[in-house]
Amino acid sequence: MKSSIFMAIIAPLLIVSCTPKKTAIQEKQPENYVILINMDDRLLNNSQAEQDIALIIHIFEKYESVVRNNLIINSKDKFRIVIAPQENMEDININHYENSLFLDMSKFKTHEKVEKLENFKAGLKNELGKLYGEVTKNRTKHSDYKGAHIWKYYNDNLSSDIKEECMNRLFIITDGYFDFESSSARKTEGNRTTTSNFLNKVRGKTNWKELIEKHDYGIIPIEKTFHSLSVCILEINPKYSNLDEMDMLHYIWHKWLGEMNIKNIYLIPHSGLSKIKGQIDCFLELKNDKYED
Repeated sequence: MKSSIFMAIIAPLLIVSCTPKKTAIQEKQPENYVILINMDDRLLNNSQAEQDIALIIHIFEKYESVVRNNLIINSKDKFRIVIAPQENMEDININHYENSLFLDMSKFKTHEKVEKLENFKAGLKNELGKLYGEVTKNRTKHSDYKGAHIWKYYNDNLSSDIKEECMNRLFIITDGYFDFESSSARKTEGNRTTTSNFLNKVRGKTNWKELIEKHDYGIIPIEKTFHSLSVCILEINPKYSNLDEMDMLHYIWHKWLGEMNIKNIYLIPHSGLSKIKGQIDCFLELKNDKYED
């Protein structure tokens, strides 16, 4: 009798203890890589197109490692290359290139994902080569380029290119200037504008930072929310011999992005390819609350 009672008590315990424990699997936040290319007269610099292409391929390889680490069949990661709005580009089929240089792993069926990823990687260098080749073929002098409207991209397109559910990483390949020759496309609010021409008023002056703050010079901040956004500006390359030029470019980027509550900022000057690749890797290792330059 006692034995029966004992078994009745421990039996439920045995059932509970022998039941396999369910392991909670935490789904990793998808990552969204957006590369914005400034294709203005900076492309006249020696080997600039080749360097751009090599850096874009390196960024894609980092993206690919994210996809594979998440298990390709589960990946919802996205990769997109966009061209900054520019005039005098009517001969370039921008829509074609932006479509062909876009990869969204969430859109593919499970059995398609590996093939789609590998096909995109296999064709990436060739597609970039065609894009840069078309842009530079008939543009051989500075007047052939009308500047890249980075502010317009931020204002009109960035919100749709980043995704609230993703960790968004924006890479801007540019010399650091907000140059756009068309006066009709510029906007002004007090001493704020959509170009960096205001630097002409402080260039060469030792108190340039004080003057910028005193007169409130700068780029007009955009009143939109950019979710989970980290920004890497690479290939910054001063056009002027002024000793403070690099510092000024860093300052205006930090000021503009900071005023839009974007805190994860990493600026990389133009230099050797290996060095820049290493700095891109450092940017990708930043925590979400890290602020760098």
